[in-house]
Amino acid sequence: MNDRPLVNHGKARIVVLDDDTLSLALTCAVLEKSGYEHVRMFEDPVRLVQVCQDEKIDLAIIDMNMPGMNGLDVLRVLLDIRIKRRPSTIVVAGSEDT
Repeated sequence: MNDRPLVNHGKARIVVLDDDTLSLALTCAVLEKSGYEHVRMFEDPVRLVQVCQDEKIDLAIIDMNMPGMNGLDVLRVLLDIRIKRRPSTIVVAGSEDT
């Protein structure tokens, strides 16, 4: 079995979608501090979907709890649209109540 990663750690293209600007900035800061060089932040789900269509994205980190188009809606769109290479996806959910 080959243990090499599919993508060079520093070269991975990552997009992060969250409606909470503090969570968005924190997630991106942690990724960049961990050595990821190509991290982009999005608060607009429609814009994230456009970028996934137009560019090769390796990983999408998506907040599940957003007003309007939530994380599950974004996942459905990413599965339905024509993309050369679908990104791996991590869905996160947080609550101010916890």
